[in-house]
Amino acid sequence: MERLYRHTQVGWVQLAIFGAVAVCYLVFILPMPNGGAYLLVLLPLMAIILAHSVLTVEVTREEVSAAFGGGWRVRRVKLARVHAARIVANPRYYGFGVRITPKGMLYNVAGTRAVEVELESGVTFRLGTDESERLRDAILDAVREAR
Repeated sequence: MERLYRHTQVGWVQLAIFGAVAVCYLVFILPMPNGGAYLLVLLPLMAIILAHSVLTVEVTREEVSAAFGGGWRVRRVKLARVHAARIVANPRYYGFGVRITPKGMLYNVAGTRAVEVELESGVTFRLGTDESERLRDAILDAVREAR
């Protein structure tokens, strides 16, 4: 599968939260009696934060895909199903991670810019990115080539 576009965006806010929680645990909780037991609650939380701190979007000649963290693919769509792609701005309250919004699913790690992909069925989803023009153009170029 020939890759036409690939970009990884880092969510620095999530990484800062991860670091702050880790420091607070080491300084305040671990020294307490049974402080190690809190690790059972903290480890899954830290794993979720870390997994949602990096988003990689790829466009190939066959599909558009988005993956969080170390390759946890959250969306994969064949280009033949794509009807349109446009640059949009998300309200800040849409947040980060995987979200259900009034405009469809959102996959985002930082910022408010996104590319909204509309499928032939009318379903839409948004891919958060700091390269909205490049991502939109890559999707539209790949769709034109595929047809």
